[in-house]
Amino acid sequence: MITETIELEPKEKAKQLIDTFKFADIYFVGGNETMLQNAKNCALLCVNELLDTVPYINNTPAQVRKRIYYMDVREEIRNF
Repeated sequence: MITETIELEPKEKAKQLIDTFKFADIYFVGGNETMLQNAKNCALLCVNELLDTVPYINNTPAQVRKRIYYMDVREEIRNF
C-alpha cells in the first residue's frame, strides 16, 4: 500500500506550532500578548533545530524542499 503524506502549508504549520506552545505559559502572568510571544519563540526554536538537521552541502532534492519548507514556516512564525 502506498500512502501519501499531506504536508500542511507553511502558514498552517506555523499556526500549529504556535498553538502547541501556548499552553506553556498557562501558569505565568503577562497576558495573552506575552503568552503569544513566548509560544512564537518556542516555535522558532523548534524550526531552527529542524533546519540544523538538514545539511548545507550535497543536498538531495528532498532535503532542499525540506529546508525551503521550514524556512517558509520560520518566516510565517515571525509574521504571526
